[in-house]
Amino acid sequence: MQKLFKYQIALIACLILPAVCLGSTLAHTPEPLITINARTENVPDTIIKAEHGISGGSCLDFTDPASFKPIVIEDDRVLDELSGITSLTITGWMRRQMSFDDIDVEVPVMLNCPGHFYITFGRWGRIGLVMTGQDGRRKQIWSGWINIPNLLPDDRWVFFAFTYDGLKSGPNAAFYYGYQQYPVELEAYQPADSGQVNTDPDEMWTGEKKVLSSAGTLSDKPAESLVIGARDGSGSQPFKGMLDSIRIFASDTDSSAALTRSQVESVRQNDLGYDAVKNYIIEKAEKELLESQRQWDIEQKYWSDTLNLHQVDSLSHVFSDIAPMPLLESEPVSAAKGSVLPLQFAAMSREKAKIDAAVKVSAPVSQDGSVFAGTIKTYQVKHVPVEANNNGGIRTTISSRPPQIWMEHITREAPFQLAEALIETDTLDLRENNMHEIMYKAILLDIHIDSDCEPGIYKAQIEIDTGSETISRPFEFRVHKTILDGFPRLNNVFWFKADPKNLTNGPLPEMWSPRHWQLIENSARTLHSFGQNAISISLMTHRDETVNYIQTILKKDGSYDFDFTMFDRWFETFRRCGFEYFEGICTFGGHKASAQNVKALDESTGKMIDIFTDGSSLEDWYDFVGVFYDHLYSHLKERGWDKYYVQAILDEPTDMANYRRAYELTKKHMPGIKTKEACGNADYSDYIDIQVFNYALAKESYQRLAKDRRSQGKGVWFYHCASPYPPYPNRHLDDPLSCSRLYPWLVYSLNADGYLFWAANNYRGADPYKSSIGPLPGGVTNPGHPPGDDWMYYPGPEGLRGSMRMVAFREGVIDYTLLDMLAEKDSERADELVNKIVRTPLDYEKEPGLYHRLRRVMLEILDN
Repeated sequence: MQKLFKYQIALIACLILPAVCLGSTLAHTPEPLITINARTENVPDTIIKAEHGISGGSCLDFTDPASFKPIVIEDDRVLDELSGITSLTITGWMRRQMSFDDIDVEVPVMLNCPGHFYITFGRWGRIGLVMTGQDGRRKQIWSGWINIPNLLPDDRWVFFAFTYDGLKSGPNAAFYYGYQQYPVELEAYQPADSGQVNTDPDEMWTGEKKVLSSAGTLSDKPAESLVIGARDGSGSQPFKGMLDSIRIFASDTDSSAALTRSQVESVRQNDLGYDAVKNYIIEKAEKELLESQRQWDIEQKYWSDTLNLHQVDSLSHVFSDIAPMPLLESEPVSAAKGSVLPLQFAAMSREKAKIDAAVKVSAPVSQDGSVFAGTIKTYQVKHVPVEANNNGGIRTTISSRPPQIWMEHITREAPFQLAEALIETDTLDLRENNMHEIMYKAILLDIHIDSDCEPGIYKAQIEIDTGSETISRPFEFRVHKTILDGFPRLNNVFWFKADPKNLTNGPLPEMWSPRHWQLIENSARTLHSFGQNAISISLMTHRDETVNYIQTILKKDGSYDFDFTMFDRWFETFRRCGFEYFEGICTFGGHKASAQNVKALDESTGKMIDIFTDGSSLEDWYDFVGVFYDHLYSHLKERGWDKYYVQAILDEPTDMANYRRAYELTKKHMPGIKTKEACGNADYSDYIDIQVFNYALAKESYQRLAKDRRSQGKGVWFYHCASPYPPYPNRHLDDPLSCSRLYPWLVYSLNADGYLFWAANNYRGADPYKSSIGPLPGGVTNPGHPPGDDWMYYPGPEGLRGSMRMVAFREGVIDYTLLDMLAEKDSERADELVNKIVRTPLDYEKEPGLYHRLRRVMLEILDN
């Protein structure tokens, strides 16, 4: 009731006291030098679009090439004021018309005062203001990388503002953005010399490097024109999209034209008008009120008893403090024989006593009396805290809030707790939680269906017994005739940390002790149970304070030998657990080639010595790696493991000359061994056998490259990490669970062969049961990575435990396998189904229902 009362008061306040809600104390702003909109004199009629402007009026439309014509302003009154500027602000509204493929190709210019300043778009769509000082040197301010997608959408107006104060040293330039429904946010505040020179279109125009400077007056040469919509009056480098209310504030005497944040917000609100801003505020309050009412209704209708139990969708988060909506769908969930089907239940007790309830599941029986062939594992899904929302890699903190538009794609605002970590048990802890008076708990039933299970609809019951009260619920599921064939058909790897502190929350065993190896094997079986079939393997380099997997030996004669004992045990353990591919870690490091840390056993002294460090000679390292490759290749061939092994060289390379040389070295010494690299740069494609692309793979040019690679028998994989950011999907703790199921569909839609995620259990000293911000190297979490980005698994007494995110991902891998099976029969039908889930890189399915329905459709087709 308190929530309802709060939002009712907020709504009443917006209706009765709009002046308060609108912020009647907004800062006074100076008059702009010029405003360019559909009412500006001499604007060509062909680019005026009625009823599409920010408040329903007309706007400037530059989308139609047939009618395109830039606006050229040659008003002496305006141009005289643009000479010798000491402070400047440019504000406006834009709706860019561009495809995902245009981002890196086009360098449009929105506004240009030649020789003085211009606004353009650089790599990946960053927007920038580039200025020329009195001394001829460039000054510039660019938007950041984090929020690029939200500056590009053509389905909404984006407000932007650049400010520059030439009388101030240090940070003196800022970039703000906002929307019709959201106030402005500061995204960049920095010296005006800190932009990316290589995104400066002048460099592309002239091929010259520009020297940057920070403070100072802008060019005092006479301004000859002001062009809107292109670089010049002829229409070169055209802006594609719509513009509205472009305003320029300029001063040649003081800092008054460098508007403050509150002044920029005043401009945004004045552009929209009083009624529009008021309506957005009321609409927001109404939405919050309706959501609070919906949650209240669910709690009162379904969760009002002393002991409560309901089935909920397996793709729905169960939060500790929000009553989950029961699954009311009458159609049973479909599954193939030989697969695993997750069913989720939520429970809540209003008793304040500390209760461990017994959980019992009856044996499923089909309608014709067939006894279910398979097993059911019961898990309590432990809550974990989410103390901060995703605010980007190396940017997420408890005190920071993500851009408001990101919150449209995030499940809820932090802090909160959600059911995530799987603990196999036949009891359910119904104790109170410290943060909430009532706590909703989750149970997962993992139904393992044997390949010889009889098809049919199976029914069973789940029961919770507290000792004083019992409650049960029926559930059902459909087993189809189809047997899941070749699971997982999606090759995938999550980079795995094997040191004991990343495997268990119990006593830490000695490194490489029998107990440690048991934890590794238990964890390997857990990884494999969720569909992982590839694993990385360390080599001769000394990493993370652990011993080498392959021990280098410096012989008395100065030559090298290698002990593969640990390497062999690793290989044998993971092969025994069902893994099919082994990826040797990068031999030349990351980005730029360098020597790596190697300790060798000195045969003369019996002591360990450093033979290579990060600063060692790269030439010597090339020689050493060639020797190592010879020994490794001979060992792989001898054991018959060469067919399972691939070699990484340089992670996310930016060093073409050395990469090519290292690739040729690898091929020379290990003929037939494929190389694999996380690299989104198409220029490296000729030198990578299995190329792992980032989200750029969605671009048409990369899809053509991927098609060409597949025609040559080369692999195409897809990877992500902290990025991509909203509105793109990711798999953080504050993302919808459906996004974890989405990713295998996304991989299929991108015509990729495999999937890589950077962290299965990279805790870096954090306790994932107590915090969620992903630590940086060294354990730093202020700032850190988005919540849950550093792990998908949780440490348990006997090794790694799964998570609800991995349950959803496994469902996606099953979908991928079924899609591949369907494509063997009808590839067009498979593509049609994929297009229902992944419509575009920014338009994808979040609602659980469609995933379940398409699973049933695939199985019904395959059954016949």
